[in-house]
Amino acid sequence: MPGLATEFESATNKSPSRSGELTLAGGYVAFSADEVARADIQIAGGRIRNITKMGKNQGGYRSGNKASGSPTTVKLSRFLILPGLVNAHDHLEFNLFPQLGRGPYRNASLWAEDIHRSDGDTIRNHSAVPKALRLWWGGIKNLLCGATTVCHHNPFEDEVFDSSFPVRVVRNFGWTHSLAFGRKISAAFRVTPDSAPFILHLAEGTDASSRDEIFTLDKLGFLDSRTVIVHGVGLDQDGQALLSRRGAAIIWCPTSNGFTLGKTLDYGYASKARKIAVGSDSALTSRGDLIDEVKFATKEGGLSPSLVYSMVSDGAADVLRLKNGEGMLREGAVADFIIMAWRGSSPAETLARATFKDIHAVVVGGQLNLVTFPIAGLWPEAMLEGLEPITIEGNQRWVRAPVSELLAATKHHLGNSIRLAGKRVTS
Repeated sequence: MPGLATEFESATNKSPSRSGELTLAGGYVAFSADEVARADIQIAGGRIRNITKMGKNQGGYRSGNKASGSPTTVKLSRFLILPGLVNAHDHLEFNLFPQLGRGPYRNASLWAEDIHRSDGDTIRNHSAVPKALRLWWGGIKNLLCGATTVCHHNPFEDEVFDSSFPVRVVRNFGWTHSLAFGRKISAAFRVTPDSAPFILHLAEGTDASSRDEIFTLDKLGFLDSRTVIVHGVGLDQDGQALLSRRGAAIIWCPTSNGFTLGKTLDYGYASKARKIAVGSDSALTSRGDLIDEVKFATKEGGLSPSLVYSMVSDGAADVLRLKNGEGMLREGAVADFIIMAWRGSSPAETLARATFKDIHAVVVGGQLNLVTFPIAGLWPEAMLEGLEPITIEGNQRWVRAPVSELLAATKHHLGNSIRLAGKRVTS
């Protein structure tokens, strides 16, 4: 596999083609945050070919329907099928790190200065793990919580983010780190096409300098409908209004903000923002994964589950200007799914109460990339080839990743105490 040692190739070369046909039959399908209907989903070439809803009095898989003609059928009558989640902000290479810092800090620059001064040994030890391995662990972190698309706020790594990577990584966007640490910001903004977002950290603090960054960005001419700011904690009402007038968007990372700054977006503003998505950020500052952010936004932030559901599905896809149906289940869209047990609740309510333990399967581009034991028996054996076991906090999963090699290589640097976004990892 390009970008990693050849020892990883044996696992990934077993992966079945994503171009084969598959039908998910008789499951409870999430057509929106609040709408569920039983349906068959036919997949071909990594996309949803068609969706056939069942009648109200029809349940389970029905022989003789459209699904029966598919070469491969998986019967999911006891399961809920949701669109794969869209994680709008992560730094994939930093998810083996522990949370670092002793906040709250007035701004992110003070946090960065402090951890490099006080946690240098920890940073050096974890940075010694080769970057390609750390990126793979970041992909697995997202896969485990059902995030099938992730926006990695750093350069796109062609040799790592290839077809064998377990989740899809957004490629089409312009970016800089921030006003303070960005390089060649003007050039990066100017070359970003109208069809793509331009993403940067902004107003990541509670002080006056953080508050004023939005006005500086506007004066520089870098605030328009392409602009997507990450965090925005320091925005006052005038800053929020300016963001809205310019048609810009915001990515909210609530637990990361709380840990670093002791504050996050005003919940009232978050609930009314017209263009908003949720991101997990990295393990350096966040509580865990994208589902942990959903739980925080609904339980501690008090936002409606339906609203937050959109922030990690179709709404997030809109913010990132994704073009292939990511974050939704419709004909022609990429075939990205989460499969969870059906318990009679709406998709939004189910997601708001979930943890990674509730994700029973993840399909990316029509390919099974994660599965748990209870549901593995429903899938044809050929589709399980190439999956390897991984245990997270005592919960075993099978994932399409070279887990044994990743663990061996990582233990060489970190020993047996490996945590992924705060969760203990064993073989």
